Amino acid sequence: MHVNKLFIIHATRGRPERAILAAQRMVGGMVAKTPFTYIFSVDFDDMTLVKYRDVLGALDFPYQIIVNDNEGCCQATNRAAELLTDEDLIFVNGDDLNTPVGWDKPLLDFVETIPVNEFLVHLPAGIPNSGNSAILQCLSAALYRRMGFIFYPEYISMFGDTDLYQYALALHAVHTYQGPPIHFIHEHPSFGLAKWDGTYTRTNQPEKFNKGKRLIEERMANNFGLPR
Repeated sequence: MHVNKLFIIHATRGRPERAILAAQRMVGGMVAKTPFTYIFSVDFDDMTLVKYRDVLGALDFPYQIIVNDNEGCCQATNRAAELLTDEDLIFVNGDDLNTPVGWDKPLLDFVETIPVNEFLVHLPAGIPNSGNSAILQCLSAALYRRMGFIFYPEYISMFGDTDLYQYALALHAVHTYQGPPIHFIHEHPSFGLAKWDGTYTRTNQPEKFNKGKRLIEERMANNFGLPR
């Protein structure tokens, strides 16, 4: 499938400086010059919301900010996805994703080899824990429209990425990236690459983990409501 335009979603909370750095790395590292839409999705109750508006004003590319009363990052991502219009490929950025220079060209070259319109690109790319999970979310607009969401709406934070990958597998829509290595780095404290902060603590609360674990087990046992 040929990509005429990218749709980049960036859900963020409590980290204006990290958000702008991640956005600059991603956009600054794009070499294919593909047109894109960039959406920041932030929370209404974020105490750093005013600072976001100040910091993001320094970006040298067009972007939009949407503000909602989000329960968690899954909802924030889904709400940004609702703004999809004429874009072909959705990529979800994050505060702790370090994208290398030239990350987009091999990815887009691989997408060109996919013969269908509905697909999830599985990008293990050396990211820990990504073998059975879409930690880096990259999917076609057509698959998003079929599912109606990026993350199943009942997830708050934990296990949403696992559900996306397993659901796409059940739809026979997963295409594992084949091409030159793209050295994405997930700068997460679990891997010793960042310090725990209030946003990580909020995301990783035990009740959110337990709810996500229950949901993924129930949905997989039910084959995501699909015929077996």
